[in-house]
Amino acid sequence: MWAQRPTLAPIRGLQNGQPQLIAIVGATVWLAPQAYLKDGVILLREGRIVEVGSRSTVKIPAEAQVLTYPASAWVYPAFIEVWSSWGLRSSAAGSGGIQYDPTRHPAYYPADAVRLDFAAETAFVYDTEQAKRLREMGFAVAHIAPKEGILRGTGVSILLSEQLPMDKRLLPGKPILHAGFEKGNSSQMYPTAKMGSIALVRQVLYDWLWYRQFAQPPVQNVALRRLGELWRDTLRWVWIAQTPEDAFRVAKLTDEWRQGGAIRWALLGTGYEYEWLSYLPKSGLYILPVGLPSLPPLQSAEGYRHLPLLALRRWETAPFRVKWLLRAGHAIALTSQGLSESETFWEHLRTLARTGIAPDTLLLCLTQTPAQWLGLMDVGRIAPNHYANLLIFSDTLWNPTAKLAEVWVAGERHLLIPLLSALPQGTYVVSEIGWTWEFPLVKGLPINARLILSPKDTQQVEVRYDLLRGTFSTRVKAEGAAGDHTFELLGDSVLSGIWLMPNGERRFWRAQRIAMPDSEPSPKRPAILSEDSLHSRRTYPAGLYGRETYPPQMPLLIRGATVWTGDTILPDTDVLIAEGKIRRIGRALPAPPEAQIIEAHGAALTAGMIDEHSHIAIEGGVNEYSDAVTAEVRISDVIDPTDVNIYRHLAGGVTTVQLLHGSANPIGGQSACIKLRWGLPADSMLFTEAPPFNKFALGENVKQSNWGDAYTIRYPQTRMGVEQIMTDAFMAARRYIAEKEAYEAVRKRNPTAIAPRRDLRLEPLAEILQQKRYITCHSYVQSEILMLMRLAERFGFRVRTFTHVLEGYKVAPEMKLHGAFASTFSDWWAYKYEVIDAIPHNAAILLKHKVPTCINSDDAEMGRRLNQEAAKILRYGGAELSIDSIEAWRTVTVYPAQALGISHRVGYIREGYDADVVLWDRPTPLSVYSQVRFTLVDGRKLYDRELDRQAYERAMQEKKLLVEKAWRSGDTGKKGIPLLVRRAVLWYCESFTEGEAEGAP
Repeated sequence: MWAQRPTLAPIRGLQNGQPQLIAIVGATVWLAPQAYLKDGVILLREGRIVEVGSRSTVKIPAEAQVLTYPASAWVYPAFIEVWSSWGLRSSAAGSGGIQYDPTRHPAYYPADAVRLDFAAETAFVYDTEQAKRLREMGFAVAHIAPKEGILRGTGVSILLSEQLPMDKRLLPGKPILHAGFEKGNSSQMYPTAKMGSIALVRQVLYDWLWYRQFAQPPVQNVALRRLGELWRDTLRWVWIAQTPEDAFRVAKLTDEWRQGGAIRWALLGTGYEYEWLSYLPKSGLYILPVGLPSLPPLQSAEGYRHLPLLALRRWETAPFRVKWLLRAGHAIALTSQGLSESETFWEHLRTLARTGIAPDTLLLCLTQTPAQWLGLMDVGRIAPNHYANLLIFSDTLWNPTAKLAEVWVAGERHLLIPLLSALPQGTYVVSEIGWTWEFPLVKGLPINARLILSPKDTQQVEVRYDLLRGTFSTRVKAEGAAGDHTFELLGDSVLSGIWLMPNGERRFWRAQRIAMPDSEPSPKRPAILSEDSLHSRRTYPAGLYGRETYPPQMPLLIRGATVWTGDTILPDTDVLIAEGKIRRIGRALPAPPEAQIIEAHGAALTAGMIDEHSHIAIEGGVNEYSDAVTAEVRISDVIDPTDVNIYRHLAGGVTTVQLLHGSANPIGGQSACIKLRWGLPADSMLFTEAPPFNKFALGENVKQSNWGDAYTIRYPQTRMGVEQIMTDAFMAARRYIAEKEAYEAVRKRNPTAIAPRRDLRLEPLAEILQQKRYITCHSYVQSEILMLMRLAERFGFRVRTFTHVLEGYKVAPEMKLHGAFASTFSDWWAYKYEVIDAIPHNAAILLKHKVPTCINSDDAEMGRRLNQEAAKILRYGGAELSIDSIEAWRTVTVYPAQALGISHRVGYIREGYDADVVLWDRPTPLSVYSQVRFTLVDGRKLYDRELDRQAYERAMQEKKLLVEKAWRSGDTGKKGIPLLVRRAVLWYCESFTEGEAEGAP
């Protein structure tokens, strides 16, 4: 016999929970999928299950307290809430001032958002009301997750018991590290953007790898020591998703963190991860809400027409979320997060089952799967030596009319409703007195009955059931019957009662049933939800312009086009495309038998345009503006593949963009060069051969000129200071390189030598010094442009690109000598003081001085018409400076390809190059009247004007059907979880928050 777990809490008053033996008898016991016992017996002792079997196989000891249940009752293992956030007080919010330094003790990690030292079991406060709410949803165990910080520390699993001492409620499972992309109430500035949160997590990993090398570390750090403790076996961490795309980010982070040892991850999902079903990582556990999204309360069908198509799709398809992920082989656990009422929880859980998921599978998602994830060995099953955590239902759980009657937590019985084999129903006559009791058909308690004393005297009474005594009671006020009546049901047809009269006299009575009530029709079971009934199409991405399948690489022969190669213009020329490459260019090319022939006479065929400076498709902030140097953050970590501006850029003929960090810092984050592969996840868009870049910035933004009075304490505050902080950063990077080189020399002699700490902030700067990484620099004023060129030359590298560079015309010879590219606006000027000297002839002057010049957008709307921006060069200075159409076109194709280091693949129409091409409907792409017929990326047709019209009409028909279905459903205003639809954010260089980004030009 196992021993009772001891408690350290002293017993005050009478001993509670003396050894006892309880037998639960008669109900059907669910043991496992397709395994259950009819007329089952469960023996419990001291909160644990001793034996499980049928009445014929289990011998019930004489001393056992026997609880007999009707045969219609079912017993299930109680649920495990795998993620909950109650019971932990939030830390006080910051003062609102600007705070750069950490506020915690130096022994903690020097970022307030890293709280690896936090353990929920030392801070958790039991909340009786929250526990009661969860029990009513069938939960006996809850894992309490910390909610402050980015790396938030460990949670704790607890039994939802009010009688056990607190130390016995805590369950000894595996430590679970919790993490999120938001830092909560931390008042320290860093990090401010999602990419900063990811960079911080990565830095903690490399600090741990460095720290663990030492027997006696040179610094003592509580957080890193705690991380080592968590990693003694297998690190388990769970992330809170903000968007469905976070699944990819967590999987990627996990792969990098595996350098520290074995690791398992889970994602508290949004519930819409199925939108990436064909690509979704399978290595983790997806924690999905049982709750289904509700439609907003609207008064007419017209209101639904204003909802995005994505919102209506999510509403209609949400019940299938669990089925689709399970069918694809993903591990799933379910959570009640977002639901506050038990009735809604049961309704939504049964709706999930109506999609065709085996109910047993859903039970595993609420019991054994979370138990395994949390490392809890003795919960989640009805088996010997497990906690007696049980749910007792009036019928099978999946019957819509079934009620949860009892919840047992470690043998502690919580009665919710009486579970009776018989209820008083029909008409009963009290022969001694002549009264008549009428009881209606009972669906629940209390019972609204009638007491007929005489033809002229009828009393409506409310009958209640005493859960402990097993008796019914009511209070009667009618004359001749006033007093408290307590009675019980004997057999099927007799009531035996006691009447406590107002004068204190007790009278006994009996009543015989003389008639049954009229029967009511059995409620119809809800219909099975069929995927065939869905109007929603599954597209990638899951929005208006998504596609159901990614287009294939089809061989194409484009005949008779005016081909703008990037070097020249070839009239009436054929181009053959196959396997994603430009194969042949010439006249009267033979058509391969499998090739689609496209007649293009009178149309221009060009390379896809390349935007050197863009901020589309970025999630969670374009600026990590917390520090002057944030070289460690990466745009590649926060690419948003669902941004409709990707598709709109394709419609404008753009095929490649460089996604840049903003201009809030002298040394900003790492860029991401992407091909606009609309319909694929973020990492599939990366132009893997593109060399890495970091964004630098000069001028008003980085010295915080226009940030407000609060932002006056961060260095630098002057243009002189900008030069000094850059110099200081590169000096530190030089020392970093020297330290690594010294280590490599020592390691050749001593393989066990301790490696230096990896600094993700200095590493990109070291790569710049080693000419492995380039700089693109936000700039305006000539003095600063000259300053940075001189600084770069002093450190032995060259600035690759000056972007904006609106005073570049003043220093064009110096830029040419330095070897820099220019990337500028066509005609922006005077929108702030430092561009007061900007002129629209800037690009033409730079080109005249042989400075390779790009026309960029820095704006989601302008990026859709880069061809027109390039054409403005011909208006501003083209004739005077002899800039022709070919040179103007090169500013959006050839020169940005060269600036980005990808001109060996894109930017030209050349044999062997990537088939990133655009067919226009006129012989020149520089006309304001030219429109794109289609755009190819890697030889795949990702935009087609005619197919776009057809797809739009199909989407509008789909939306019409969804609007009608939503209006007919009656779901408006029903309780559920919020319908998550992320609004589009238009970032620009100076954006800090999404609110500010809404006003982007």
